[in-house]
Amino acid sequence: MAAIILLGDSITGKFPTDALPKEFSAINKGVSGDRTDLVLERLNRDVLHHKPSAVFLLIGTNDMASGFSNNTILVNYERIIFRITKNLPGVQLFVQSILPTRNIENRPQERIQLLNVEIHKLAMKYGAKYLDIYPMFLNVNGELAENFSDDGLHLTLSAYKTWAEYLKQVFQTML
Repeated sequence: MAAIILLGDSITGKFPTDALPKEFSAINKGVSGDRTDLVLERLNRDVLHHKPSAVFLLIGTNDMASGFSNNTILVNYERIIFRITKNLPGVQLFVQSILPTRNIENRPQERIQLLNVEIHKLAMKYGAKYLDIYPMFLNVNGELAENFSDDGLHLTLSAYKTWAEYLKQVFQTML
């Protein structure tokens, strides 16, 4: 089987690919501080060049922190999704929801939820699969759970284990 690409920012970059089924050759292309515009810049080198059978995309939180408008984020998202699906016919593209945060002023929950609704629509428009992982990271207050993050943004090992278990189920549907 061809490579599986995990594409995104530092949240993706710290994902333990060794926790995924060994049948898949997972390549982690998560870059700390990355944004949608930077993913677009490196898309040829980091994704299209590898001709993966599947791509798991999670990006957007740093766009908000950088002051990008929702429109800019969504236009960039659409460009990413379009380029992947156009240049890699038959690729399984999994667009993952932006994760919740905890009391981070420039990454408010309401905005993340709004963006996730629109990102879901973009995924559907291009035949990508949308993975709504946002809810599984929430605490009872509707924020990133304390056991899943020490700083309210980046994930703990416990969070990665939860995410990896979920992705293992997704991977089983790909076999």
